Amino acid sequence: MLKFDPGREDAFWADIERLPGYPRGEAIRLRRMLFAEDAVRRLPEVLRSVEAPEQVPLRVVMDGVPMRRGPEDLKPLVHSILQASGWAVEAIIVEPDASGQVHTDFEQIGRVQARLVPGCAVVAVGSGTITDIAKHACHLFEQSAGEIVPFVAYQTANSVSAYTSNMAPIFVRGVKRTLPSRYPDALVCDLETLRDAPDAMTAAGVGDLLAAGVSFADWYLAFRLGMDDSYTPLAETLMGSLGEDMLELAPAVRRMDLEAMGTLARWIALAGLAMSLAHATTPLSGFEHVVSHVLDMQADSTGRPLATHGAQVALASALASSAYAILLDEFDPFAIDPARCFPDDATMHRRILSAFSAIDPTGKAA
Repeated sequence: MLKFDPGREDAFWADIERLPGYPRGEAIRLRRMLFAEDAVRRLPEVLRSVEAPEQVPLRVVMDGVPMRRGPEDLKPLVHSILQASGWAVEAIIVEPDASGQVHTDFEQIGRVQARLVPGCAVVAVGSGTITDIAKHACHLFEQSAGEIVPFVAYQTANSVSAYTSNMAPIFVRGVKRTLPSRYPDALVCDLETLRDAPDAMTAAGVGDLLAAGVSFADWYLAFRLGMDDSYTPLAETLMGSLGEDMLELAPAVRRMDLEAMGTLARWIALAGLAMSLAHATTPLSGFEHVVSHVLDMQADSTGRPLATHGAQVALASALASSAYAILLDEFDPFAIDPARCFPDDATMHRRILSAFSAIDPTGKAA
């Protein structure tokens, strides 16, 4: 199913570095990606492999929500494994805001950044939001302190492609922006942890991947229309026959089969890498993600809890697929007025403000 397996580590990187569109000469810190049963007990080994030995101060970033791993409480288990292996562990608990949820914003990122010290290492134990908060806190600390922070992402759900991405979607004054960030140095996917994650989180990960059914077309269409000259086939080559493979994988994912959990985790890792290596979210984030981000901004502005990102993306992907079906069935190239397709900036700005005024009366998103 997987043409390129990120679990093969060095062999994986050697394979994809030969692909058209790969950013040769670019330093990529993420070299270690572990997908295995009982991988939680290999966290000490992974930390040492990214130059974070027992002598360094270790910050473990997580939220306060209990997580089960079989009969065990996951977060105390991670803490005890690291402590027993010789690290002085300091937990950084990310608290929810007034909505009852944790959001990726600069207030949360700043709280984590303030707890980092020179010479420390960081482990994020959580799903996409916690990973993005910890990732960007490390990124900002590195920029201000001028030193590298070893960072390991311990993935707690097959929920979103944030784990292997060098970008972070962050709420900036109520508007969701995707900002340059950094890769983790290593990714740890413990299959038992992924199996025991809430079903809704796993469904969200599948939903996030479904964007590939329309996002590649969005990007290629923008390229052919002269709107985006950054197009490269690398991302689509990496993801391969994702749609057909997901249909085949779905029954085993529904059963929470460990091998299927590992395969899904690899697909999600590839998705994050595909965007990062393309230096853009566009390969796997088209119109369907715009819909999801607008829903997020609406919820944030009214203080309502956010739905899972992947659930929104899945529904929006179905909508976008229907739009493409209508286009292919009804499009008449001779009815197009090119002048109306390329308005000047001022006209386009007015159209955007008008179209979004009902859901963004402040105009901040424009």
